[in-house]
Amino acid sequence: MKKSLLWLVLLFMSAFLQMCTDEGEPFAPEKIQFTCVLTSLDNTGGRLQNVDVPASLLISLENNAGAPVITLKELKLLRVGDSFMTEPMELTPGYYKIVDFLLVTDSNKVLYATPKRGSTLAKAVVNPLPYGISVNKNRVSNIEMEVIDVTQQIPEDFGYTSFLINTVNPLKLSVFTVGDQGYSLSASTVRILKDDAVVKSWSLPAGINLISFPGNSEDTFLLEVEREGYTTYRKRFVYSELISSLNNLPLKVYLVPSLFTMLAYVDEEYNTFRFGFEIRLHGESGTINVDWGDGSHEVFELSIVGIDLIHQYSAKGNYSINVTGDIQNITSFHSFYGIGRMDAINVQGLSALKEFTIGLSRSPRVIDLTHNTNLISVWLPAALNLEELQLPESAIFTNISISGPTKLTVGAVDQIINDVYQSVLDNSRSGNLTLSSNWIPEDVTLLGPPSAVSLIKLYELRDNYAWVIYPDL
Repeated sequence: MKKSLLWLVLLFMSAFLQMCTDEGEPFAPEKIQFTCVLTSLDNTGGRLQNVDVPASLLISLENNAGAPVITLKELKLLRVGDSFMTEPMELTPGYYKIVDFLLVTDSNKVLYATPKRGSTLAKAVVNPLPYGISVNKNRVSNIEMEVIDVTQQIPEDFGYTSFLINTVNPLKLSVFTVGDQGYSLSASTVRILKDDAVVKSWSLPAGINLISFPGNSEDTFLLEVEREGYTTYRKRFVYSELISSLNNLPLKVYLVPSLFTMLAYVDEEYNTFRFGFEIRLHGESGTINVDWGDGSHEVFELSIVGIDLIHQYSAKGNYSINVTGDIQNITSFHSFYGIGRMDAINVQGLSALKEFTIGLSRSPRVIDLTHNTNLISVWLPAALNLEELQLPESAIFTNISISGPTKLTVGAVDQIINDVYQSVLDNSRSGNLTLSSNWIPEDVTLLGPPSAVSLIKLYELRDNYAWVIYPDL
């Protein structure tokens, strides 16, 4: 008797522990499919009267609390006789309510719909909307829904005010700012554009935000994220591809400070006047403020014909120059003939920068242009201290010219070639690439020289994309 009781206790504890383990595990998504039965309201024997054939199901779901889970999500349809079956959709096990169920063409023209409860046609189907469904663990669910041809009725008969459907593309987005203390969630202004026209815009608080915008999920859109004091973030994307790559996680955007700084190197050598520093800028209308790093400040008006920023220091040495104001309007930076010698430069904030030149001069060791996505031309003749040039991935530059003497290694030259190559693959175009060991045309060789893999990329740029490579391969 005692042994029997012991076994019962052990059996109960085992079952209890197993139940606790099961309940403690997070539910994995389960697959669910819909079979769409086309219901006829006339006496044609059930044959389809609509000459158009639906290509997709648009479905909206709410959870048990009435909160939206998905809104007009598109599921592709497979025709089976007079019925249609959707592709599988994944949902976390639980209870849901279908609130929209529409069969549409590729152009989002509604052909069939399930009526809503209380509408004229609600009694024509067994399960009008909203219709509750359960998604169960470890079971593929197939749910049969009836739909009615909408072409012979008015939208109000189905419980809709209109069948002009604009599909929406939901996107989870979190924006971070980058500072001395690391990353932090930030408020921002967000815009979605298509063909240079604004589709939708938002002012978002700090956190994970859910936005949605209309349009074909296979079209290319532009995401812009702005915050005062930071460089505008831009990303071109195809919605369906982006959502697939995110794996149901938010898109994370990192904003970098909008900066334009230089570490000037001032001595008497090469300067047109004693302890002088000079650069030239072009830009759209606007005002910039220059802190010269020696306690003096000046204000300049930007001009498309160019302005010279000239300053005379009292002694040689390094000076930290900080430029603020309408720096986002600057389109060209020019430092030449040793007049604007510098040991460092940060042009993150020059979001409209198209041309960048430092030549025949003491130069920064690293020039980072990865945030200057509007670049067209980079010209670096005899940038004497240059060890690394970082180019933006998405810019459509057509002229990259680097000529020695520099301190670029084989690896650094390979990286430049790869950046140009990948950019051209992403956006096919011709251009000019100079990687010359000397800025004087006589007796030049390729910088580096490039590795065998990079040479193949240069040949492909020349032969397949009409790029002019100098020195000639």
